[in-house]
Amino acid sequence: MKLFKNTFGTSNEIILGDVVSYINQSRGTITRLSGSRLGVFNATSLELDSVVLLKMKKRNFSDLYGSDEYIAYDSTFSPIPLANYINDDYTQFIDHPRIDFIRKYGSRDCDEIEGTSYYMGPLFKHYGHFLIETLSRYWRALETRADVKDFKFVFHVLSKHGDGKTLKNQLFLGYWKDYFDVLGITEENLEFVTKPTVFEHLIIPQCPASLGDECIISPKAVSVWRHLNSSFTSNLFSDPMRSGDSAFGDKIYISRRKLDNPFRGRKIANEKEIENLFKSYGFKIVFPEKLTAVNQHALLANCRWLVGMPGSGMLNGAFLRPGGNIVLLVSQQMNARNPGIEHTISVNHMAEQNVFIYANEDFEATAEEPVGNFDRRQLKSHMDNFNFDSV
Repeated sequence: MKLFKNTFGTSNEIILGDVVSYINQSRGTITRLSGSRLGVFNATSLELDSVVLLKMKKRNFSDLYGSDEYIAYDSTFSPIPLANYINDDYTQFIDHPRIDFIRKYGSRDCDEIEGTSYYMGPLFKHYGHFLIETLSRYWRALETRADVKDFKFVFHVLSKHGDGKTLKNQLFLGYWKDYFDVLGITEENLEFVTKPTVFEHLIIPQCPASLGDECIISPKAVSVWRHLNSSFTSNLFSDPMRSGDSAFGDKIYISRRKLDNPFRGRKIANEKEIENLFKSYGFKIVFPEKLTAVNQHALLANCRWLVGMPGSGMLNGAFLRPGGNIVLLVSQQMNARNPGIEHTISVNHMAEQNVFIYANEDFEATAEEPVGNFDRRQLKSHMDNFNFDSV
């Protein structure tokens, strides 16, 4: 492994092309992954009194996720870089435009939150980023075995997500609620930063996972993923009404066919045909967006083979027992333009899964509809070489 510098300091570098097995020799995919890397680092944390958190606006985000402005300041109104989400180099950060006013006039116009609060970073509503990045900041609570019942869990949100009351209603009606329940986050102990706020005592865990063009992940993120899965599955097996779901089998195909708006080319034009091929190998077809979190973890309880196109659904490999097998179906169009490949490989590698890639050489796509059209016979000729009954 090499070392490189990033937001988190010095990290181990893993070349993604070295940690996957190629089912077929696609020059484009091999070339791309030989230049893609995963940084592995050790996350840390802070506990401070009188911390000011400032509103995060859409313009705070560089390339969607990396905040260009500091959003946290200590009692002397000095920035707290550890609180920021992701940026390759902290020297690129600038002061938040609101902090000059606070430095001059103090924090008297800020809201105040008493007691101990726990900073969870930006709230990403997108399933994959919520699961892998937002929730992973919980690692500090796990590590210290903190009694979180008296904590306030604090999230930065963007104005586009609506006001606090509306957003809470959405979160506790959707799939997010299942995960919040496992972590002890309730409507009563959840706080959103929508204006300058002073926290009496704030725990700030470093963000342990970044899914970008260059992925950076700490093993402490993995501890959260495993905690979530063990919590769901222990509840599953203790409930005789749900335990039957775990008999779904050990081979699952994650389909994107029913997604209304697949993101940036993550779609197989003839996916029904590909589903039928994997059915012939004993796979069950799953549409994750149609399931609750509880149902998803029930189906994953015994899974040892997970197949599908890179994307949020394949990030569920984080919840398989170590030693599982992930088969990624990659179209050339996606290979050329979409970072979802790096995201999926990085997460599954950190979760100690075996990752295989089949890169389709033949596709029909236009700029308006960038989808892959897989040759079933060609794919079958490669899949026939697998022993899907082995674990």
